[in-house]
Amino acid sequence: MNSTVSLAGRIMSSSPVCSMMRLATFGAVACAMSSTPSPTAVPGVTTPAPRGLDASLESSSIEANEIPGLGGVPPPPPLPRTPNYDPDVALTTPQLVALHGYPSESHVVGTEDGYLLTLHRIPGGRGHRGPSGGAAARPVVFLQHGLLASSADWVLTGPGKSLAYILADSGYDVWMGNARGNTYSRAHVSLSTKDSAFWNFSWHEIGHYDLPAAIDHVLQVTGQASLFYIGHSMGTTTFYVMLSTRPEYNSKVVAGVLLAPVVYLGSCRSPIRYLAPYADNYQYLAHLFGADEFLPQNAALQFFAKYGCELAMFELKLCENSIFVICGFDKDQFNSSLLPAVLSHTPAGTSSKTVTHFAQSILTGKFKPFGATPETPEYDLSKVTVPTAAFYADNDLLSDPTDVEQLFQKVPMKLGKFRVALPSFNHLDFLWGKSAKKLVFDDVLAVLARFGPETIRNRSLAVFSYYRMLVQQSGRRLASALTPAVVSASASTASLRDQVGDEGVTDDYGEASSEAP
Repeated sequence: MNSTVSLAGRIMSSSPVCSMMRLATFGAVACAMSSTPSPTAVPGVTTPAPRGLDASLESSSIEANEIPGLGGVPPPPPLPRTPNYDPDVALTTPQLVALHGYPSESHVVGTEDGYLLTLHRIPGGRGHRGPSGGAAARPVVFLQHGLLASSADWVLTGPGKSLAYILADSGYDVWMGNARGNTYSRAHVSLSTKDSAFWNFSWHEIGHYDLPAAIDHVLQVTGQASLFYIGHSMGTTTFYVMLSTRPEYNSKVVAGVLLAPVVYLGSCRSPIRYLAPYADNYQYLAHLFGADEFLPQNAALQFFAKYGCELAMFELKLCENSIFVICGFDKDQFNSSLLPAVLSHTPAGTSSKTVTHFAQSILTGKFKPFGATPETPEYDLSKVTVPTAAFYADNDLLSDPTDVEQLFQKVPMKLGKFRVALPSFNHLDFLWGKSAKKLVFDDVLAVLARFGPETIRNRSLAVFSYYRMLVQQSGRRLASALTPAVVSASASTASLRDQVGDEGVTDDYGEASSEAP
């Protein structure tokens, strides 16, 4: 029995986007493991309790008079390492950051509807001791995770490989969000996680409430007027919810970078599309039986993660293949040794309603609010004025190139679509792929670098300065200040980094391909 639960738990928690397949195959085990006992105490760990404001403060290192607060996170004491045990998997995101010698902070932010979210910050590169805010501060980048994920996604592969560290070492002030209901954002001013009302949200509320609250706090703390936004998977969904339902936030974002965007899902090729028709029934039954929370991190999964080095080869292959079936097969880019770290942080939990909302998007092929009827209007993407760049891959079964094209046909401002040239690159490789830095992150840095300090301080100049730069490099005149920009380049990363706009500005946006290893 123990081996059965162990195997099922590992498969269930192998990917932040494999939720519906896990539900069908291991539903009974999920129900048995869905409660979240108090995690094992680790020195220096900050863990929000699954209750209201007062209870969360009892187990948090942040004091009541510091909310929304700022707190430095010291590196954790060294723990014994054995061939079959990696102590790093027991650490929280701030501890992992501090362990690698980077400055690390945790902030608690309240939303308009009462949720308490934890943001994690890396204000500088390794060994950075400079000021945390003010006019001379670094440009700010905000990272938002995907479904069933957390801020840990951005740091798991370590310095030089994870996007958060790469950005920090490149001169950016890095902030990582945590959506309501995940491991780090399980608190509310009046509700407990045992209350069904706590879980009455989908990705609409995350975009409409969580992101605005987080961005306002980040800008207030840093003293900046605007920031860069980078989202992966659901982090792109919520980005467009925020900008279309609260268009005043367009002025607070200099540019957006979309990694594996999932806004339209009508062409989704993942097997989860065959489970989508049953999602509404599942959500109804889950609510009926008080299971409104979906796949939280718990002590059993943490145990499997800690001792993940003892996984048998058969179990490793089964766990890998469960990811590949949902996200796309890519054996060469997947690092099996990373599994214990992934399992210790994923799944991070969400609401059943959030998963059901994605299922509705798959069925309708539309970008609409939860429970929409055929007459319900879609989110109005014409209100989005933030220039965006989208990175996608042909082998991403969840973010299909056809759906990415549909998105880019509807947004007014686009910096370009960037196709990863490696044919096997999949949905999770954008986070943890062995060649993610070369294939994606270097190009992300190139996009951000095109916006100088003046445009960051004055958001209204951002788009126009970028267009002007493209025209100057191509030697062509800008036909209109409102003409969409083109990043049209040859099939190499060098073409994007060294000669963006070689083909000039046209009426359509172009594509650049990232260099395969």
